[in-house]
Amino acid sequence: MFNHVCRHLRTTSPSFTTTKDLFRSFASAPPTPRPKLSVSQVSPGIFVTPKENLNVVFKPGAFGGQLMAQSLSSAINAAPSGYTPSSLQCFFLGPTLIDKDVYFTTSLLRESGKSFKTYRIEAKQLSDGDGDTLDDLPSKPLNFEATVSFYKTPPHPDQNPAISPHVSASPLSTSDFEASLSLSDVNASIKAGEISRRALYQMALKLTQSCTADMQLQIRLPANPPLNTGQTSYFIGVPADLISGSDLKTLTPYISDSMTQVLSACDFLDTVWKGWPSKLTVWNYSINYHIYSSEGSGYVDSSGVRWFVIDYVFAGAQDGVGNGVNNIWNLNGELLSTGSYQVLGSPPK
Repeated sequence: MFNHVCRHLRTTSPSFTTTKDLFRSFASAPPTPRPKLSVSQVSPGIFVTPKENLNVVFKPGAFGGQLMAQSLSSAINAAPSGYTPSSLQCFFLGPTLIDKDVYFTTSLLRESGKSFKTYRIEAKQLSDGDGDTLDDLPSKPLNFEATVSFYKTPPHPDQNPAISPHVSASPLSTSDFEASLSLSDVNASIKAGEISRRALYQMALKLTQSCTADMQLQIRLPANPPLNTGQTSYFIGVPADLISGSDLKTLTPYISDSMTQVLSACDFLDTVWKGWPSKLTVWNYSINYHIYSSEGSGYVDSSGVRWFVIDYVFAGAQDGVGNGVNNIWNLNGELLSTGSYQVLGSPPK
């Protein structure tokens, strides 16, 4: 059902429409190294990422997790030195097309004394062939908006991450990683009848079929996943050189949204509109992150892949609104971020 649904998954806004299709598996092509999370400053408060650096996940739209990471990177560049990002709230308002550069404008939204600052980041695109310049950005449609909160870094910051009281310990450990299975292992074992199609494996296979090699993500599944049916935990890896060690915070939204953008809509459909026609209109998608640690470098394996633990809980859906929560840990058991997302949608007419 997932494949049939997602081939026709449509995302709309009041002014824009794009069809998400042409899915490829991770194994379809080797990843091409690109500075995917980087931005460059083109004017005071304005940053850009060229279209050549955009991920291709759901043609013709760009990958939301990348936009979130780039907006966070833009805010970090705009904030004064000595300030650390603590939270990120994002709203997807319209499709960001992969054939145009993306411009991120930053502005100081508010500040509290000398300790806290909040920035607004807006993502827009200029029209090709119309002679548009940076002066035309204010008149362009808003595709994506984020607010990033910062706090002034103390002279001697606590080395321990601020753990949310609502989050328990990491569900997976280093020993679980050593015994984990690649997705090709899972496929082979299922075909051989060696393991059953439990919910965790079904989720991973769906995710693999729905994401592209261009995302530069790898997934490994625990050999003995937790029995809690409401929670899914697995390992996710990205190339260690995808971003510099000093900018690791920008990896958390990138990693997290790699699966929530896909799974939220599909869990949403299966929960609320099971048996309905195969098109789902998702007209708003928002997510909020709390970033706890800057020390979470993650374990890097011999092939240069940086690994993390992610656990995902779909909290349910009601009256056209789907909700979920996810947490990201490093393999040392340190919580790096926790996020909540909301999908607003309507069934096809």
